[in-house]
Amino acid sequence: MSTQKTAWTSAFSGYTNAKAALAGATDDKDLKRKTSETLMRTQAAKIQANPAITAVQKEALGVTVRKTTRTPVPVPSTTPALRSVDTSTRARLGLHFADAATPDSTAKPPGVGACEIREQIGGTAPLNPDAMACLASDTRSPYLATFPAIDVGKTVWFALRWVNTRGEHGPWSQLYPATVPG
Repeated sequence: MSTQKTAWTSAFSGYTNAKAALAGATDDKDLKRKTSETLMRTQAAKIQANPAITAVQKEALGVTVRKTTRTPVPVPSTTPALRSVDTSTRARLGLHFADAATPDSTAKPPGVGACEIREQIGGTAPLNPDAMACLASDTRSPYLATFPAIDVGKTVWFALRWVNTRGEHGPWSQLYPATVPG
């Protein structure tokens, strides 16, 4: 047992020393990386600011070549879809919308600034969303639509479309019916 204890004590001492050495080496590595990154970023900024250095030279040095033109914002090509309608509050509908192409994500498509929501209260399904009343232009889901008491129990038809940051409209979604909760 004495021999076994001596062997364990020696192994544990070696482990403790190696653990301390690892912590010291990690701290030294992290400090040197931070110093190196600061120096490299300073030099890259000087290279970026120097008009005498061409884009080809910047690329050869591994420095990012900045674009000189803006990328145009695309006109939305997809439609919003109503993922769910919250009817838990009297005379209020919570419209949870998402992009039809990525229904499990709450992110809007690239370049989209808002979702235009149109409504028609009562009657039969509308034929043209452009003829429906504009309810809102919402930048974030869900949109909470509140209705007067007289509309409780009525069917409300919704149509949605994306609007990009330049005000250009995408295609209309399908029509979504919902009943104003009482």
